[in-house]
Amino acid sequence: MKKALIMAMSAFIVAGMLTACGNNSGAEVSVAVENCQVRNIFDSVTANGTVEQDTGTYIVSTDIESYCVKNVFVKVGDNVKKGDKICEFDTDNIKQQITDIQKKISDSNSLDEQTVNNKKTELSYLKNSQKVKLDNLKKSITLAEEKYDDVSKKYEEALKNCEDAKKQYESAKAELDNAHTEEEIASCSSKCELYQTQLSMYTQECDTYYSLVSEYKEALNSCKSNYDSTEMETNREIDKLQYEIDSYKSDNSEYTKNLENLNNVLKNSVIYAPSDGVVTSLNVEKGKSDTEKNLATIVNDASKVIHISISDRDVLAVKEGMAVDFYLLSDSSNILKGTVSKINYVKAEKGFDVFITSDDIQDKNIGMLVSCSIITLNEEVNSIRKDAVWRNADNSADYVFVAEPNADGLYVLSEKKVETGIKNNEYIQIMNDEIDNDSMIVVSDTSALTDGMIVEIIDTAIDDVQ
Repeated sequence: MKKALIMAMSAFIVAGMLTACGNNSGAEVSVAVENCQVRNIFDSVTANGTVEQDTGTYIVSTDIESYCVKNVFVKVGDNVKKGDKICEFDTDNIKQQITDIQKKISDSNSLDEQTVNNKKTELSYLKNSQKVKLDNLKKSITLAEEKYDDVSKKYEEALKNCEDAKKQYESAKAELDNAHTEEEIASCSSKCELYQTQLSMYTQECDTYYSLVSEYKEALNSCKSNYDSTEMETNREIDKLQYEIDSYKSDNSEYTKNLENLNNVLKNSVIYAPSDGVVTSLNVEKGKSDTEKNLATIVNDASKVIHISISDRDVLAVKEGMAVDFYLLSDSSNILKGTVSKINYVKAEKGFDVFITSDDIQDKNIGMLVSCSIITLNEEVNSIRKDAVWRNADNSADYVFVAEPNADGLYVLSEKKVETGIKNNEYIQIMNDEIDNDSMIVVSDTSALTDGMIVEIIDTAIDDVQ
């Protein structure tokens, strides 16, 4: 995996330096690059605290108070351990409701499958019907074309005969005009009458065929128009049905939502103690419904916790359940493990109080000083140095400059929009698939760089990382 260590300078300074040194490489600036690579992005909140007696008060609550209480496992004054059962709600009816809804969803899915199959059958019928209609219309077009071609030929023949007859008539009329004897006049007159009769007949024939040409042309155009409109309409029906098949999804959202709610009730139907301690109040009774939201109160005075205070900024990153690495200041070589168990979101004098539980402190003395590291982020992701990513002018998107080699042995900067993910103070996740460990990303100062700029890469070191 390549990693180029870099330095960046402004275009003006670099240009001056290159001129002073007689550098005619053609590069506008020199930049440094680094490969995007998989890193462990680790972040944490650190604070010092002390080991204290856990005197926390825990309210045991539920969101399913409208269900009948089936069993109560504790009474006021009982000592409980974290995870002990407090009470249990009757879920027999819920289980039946879940079964009924699952059957409705299954039946609906079966019905959906039948609906889709019916639509597929209808689609097949439409396609076959379209083929038959279009085949018949093609035959009508072919027949209309044959009639049109035939009458067009006859019209052309009649037109030619008409022209020939006209020429013969005009020739006979010229001979008549030049005739001198009675015999010549009679002969030419006879020819004129014959050719005039033929011309009249051929003219009438032309008119007849001309009308037929127009009629058959109109019929042919009508057949073609009918074919196009039929094809368009049937295609529209086919496409509509195909879309319905492709996008058909049953609307089981209401069933699914009810099923999710019921499964949540079933999951939370047994109420457990959130901490070790003593049950000091109990607001739940076997056989009763409409139970209060707050079922019981448990006071823990038998175990130890680590108490730390964190800042306003850090409290936004810390959540209950996060892992904690800590050590006693008297024994910094022994790293112990714990969990954030409680956060007091009302700010105290020194900050927001956070409590950490751990089996490793139960044998430690009250008041011992502890250094804690709350792990807020710990993931293996494709990442780049945080300062390589810059925002555009309107602050709406993240970008990097990728250096790509050209034919002159230099590099061309390409401005790439990136999707970013998790980050810490040093690295930021790059989520674009096309940016990987072969991409040379500029990590110099980008303020003087532009898309398409010619650059050279300097101070390059290659590390082979296994």
